Amino acid sequence: PPAAITPLGTTQMRFGSCFLSSLLLVPILAWAIDALWRAFWSLEVEAWKAVQRDALTGDRSRAALPFELVFNQVAFPPKPTEPRGVVIVGGRSHHKNRKGVWYTLDALLAIAALRRSGCTLPVELWHDGDEALMGVDAANILDALSSAGGKVSFRNFHETEEGRRLKGWQLCLHAAQNTVFEEIVYIDADNYVLADPTPLFEEPWYRETHSLFWPDAYFLSERNALWRIAQQASPPPRVDASETGQVLLNRTTHRDSLAVAHHFNANGWRYHWLTFGDNDLWRFGWLA
Repeated sequence: PPAAITPLGTTQMRFGSCFLSSLLLVPILAWAIDALWRAFWSLEVEAWKAVQRDALTGDRSRAALPFELVFNQVAFPPKPTEPRGVVIVGGRSHHKNRKGVWYTLDALLAIAALRRSGCTLPVELWHDGDEALMGVDAANILDALSSAGGKVSFRNFHETEEGRRLKGWQLCLHAAQNTVFEEIVYIDADNYVLADPTPLFEEPWYRETHSLFWPDAYFLSERNALWRIAQQASPPPRVDASETGQVLLNRTTHRDSLAVAHHFNANGWRYHWLTFGDNDLWRFGWLA
């Protein structure tokens, strides 16, 4: 009779079968990844063509440079009236998490974290007509917040026509552009500081460039259409994306850059899918 197959032999046969199946899957996965990348790239090309179409001059006889058009359309920020402060966005249209809690509570906790760190910078908390921050209770809330170590003021996006139509990621740059502060620390509502951010204004990098950004956990492709929109002919092959949950900047020094970044963000239906929301739109406003 034939020799019985040992358990070890059975294991070896199963391993060999799985290994061969894995080898067969490699080209299929490679093809699928390549197809997805080509589809994504084709969408970037179409977005670029749309920008070029929009960049036609008044007589529609020639295409202007995209940035020239953008710069002619941007709304420049108002002049600052106070030297330095913190900008935080709360309200209802900024974001709604899975449990249905609006970001106003997160923003109030972020202010509490600031004060606990020893930061005494004045704070603007922006919202979109949030009833919790309006009416008879607003004054009491402001008094309680301001008595904790520094002035706090509420700013309503509905104060401006543009602010009434913007939603989500678009609100962050709108607040940064329309704050009363010349130098700002922008902090996401769900970003809680562990140390006073005020000394960052004295960092050599900030004193040299008048802006500070932080890297994100992913890389920005050199093939992204935004490089061309910002007229960067030779983008670096591998560059950190921007994590804009915290930003330092001087609004007077970077008036034009901030205005262009805000223009990109306010037209987010075109640009947000090229980045993760508003993150790298700040970068391309600075590059342009």
